[in-house]
Amino acid sequence: MSTKQFLGIVGAVMVAIGVFAPLLTFPVIGNITYFTGGNIKGEGLILLVIAGASLIISLIKLYPLLWLTGLAAIGMIGYTFVKPLYEVSKVTGVDFAAQIFKSLPFQWGIIVLSIGAVLIIFAALIKYRKP
Repeated sequence: MSTKQFLGIVGAVMVAIGVFAPLLTFPVIGNITYFTGGNIKGEGLILLVIAGASLIISLIKLYPLLWLTGLAAIGMIGYTFVKPLYEVSKVTGVDFAAQIFKSLPFQWGIIVLSIGAVLIIFAALIKYRKP
């Protein structure tokens, strides 16, 4: 197994695990994941599809396509957090939305998702050397 393939597989698995990991924790509500977060279930499914596609792409060694899935994963993760802030800023103003973002209690799931997406992109970036 090449380094590219290993990074692609590990990145895909991390994104898939991150979908079910806690993203935020609120005192009364508890942990919020992509599947317990109400309106973000669709984004969780999209990330699972991206993770599956990355895994398949890595297994069949079409590494240039990992660019697409890695960037799509990062875009979807960013969208998950920017969308609610945009909605709040439309109603209350940009400064209030920025304060909310700073005070969000992020959990370890966002780290797993982000590292997984970056590993997928690294798999596309590194040069492949034939033995």
